[in-house]
Amino acid sequence: MNFLKVAAVFLTLACASVNAQTIVTYDIKNGRAKDAGHWNNNYDGTLTRGHPTWDWIYDYSGGKGSLNDGIVPNGIESTQLIYSYEDPIITLHLSGSSIINEMNFYSMLYGGNASAGNLSGAKISFGEKSLYMNATNWGAKCSNHLCNNGFSFAGTVLEGIATDVITISGFKHRDSSLPVYSIGEIVLNGSLVSPVPEPSTYGMLLAGIFVIGLQARRRRGAKFDMT
Repeated sequence: MNFLKVAAVFLTLACASVNAQTIVTYDIKNGRAKDAGHWNNNYDGTLTRGHPTWDWIYDYSGGKGSLNDGIVPNGIESTQLIYSYEDPIITLHLSGSSIINEMNFYSMLYGGNASAGNLSGAKISFGEKSLYMNATNWGAKCSNHLCNNGFSFAGTVLEGIATDVITISGFKHRDSSLPVYSIGEIVLNGSLVSPVPEPSTYGMLLAGIFVIGLQARRRRGAKFDMT
């Protein structure tokens, strides 16, 4: 067996991973309260008052909820309301260092509110790298405001950047008279990056190649003696 091929296969298995992406927890700064305006969202983290006089603005921290529960709502239940003039900031904490190809915001599948799909763009940050991006509209019900929104990072400065924290800020709305937007679920498409193998892993690799080499030399020597 070719020793270089053995090494290449070993390192590929050690370093590569195609696990699906997971948002473990998320934080929201300047988020609407869970029951503001009859809207409702689920969150199991800590909520603290985000404004000294406005009782409808809260900071969410250290929890999971409506944005990563795997449920796309069909109404104002389990939906996070974003009011762009209040400068909300959403921070996603991933399960590990990841390369994200695209990010999709699923709005509520509900025709009674124009906030669904009312996103024109936002500032996306992968760690220290940031970019303001226009959002694309998509979905089977993409008429008027009944759309989901998405961001593709191909061809941008964020393409190929590994990160375990994504920050979304600077929300802008399509309808100038309606500065609100609803998010029912956030889905990330990409790949999980495995950590670089430890030095002990490389030691095992070299030892394995050495043993394979000795065995191959013995087999060649035995064949030579028989002839």
